[in-house]
Amino acid sequence: MHMAAGSAGAFGAYQVTKSRKAACATAVALGVGKELYDSTGRGNVEAMDIVATAVPCLTLAIEF
Repeated sequence: MHMAAGSAGAFGAYQVTKSRKAACATAVALGVGKELYDSTGRGNVEAMDIVATAVPCLTLAIEF
């Protein structure tokens, strides 16, 4: 789920900005945001979830 969310967010950001940096920043922001949400007592905070959300930006190149 985390990798799918990171991929979708990065893809969407890239389509709008055409910037790989913005795509990666979006994936990381989604991961951090989800863990901040979890920290309010609505889930389990796990740092590796941030990594799992950001991995697609490190492993996938978006080129057309």
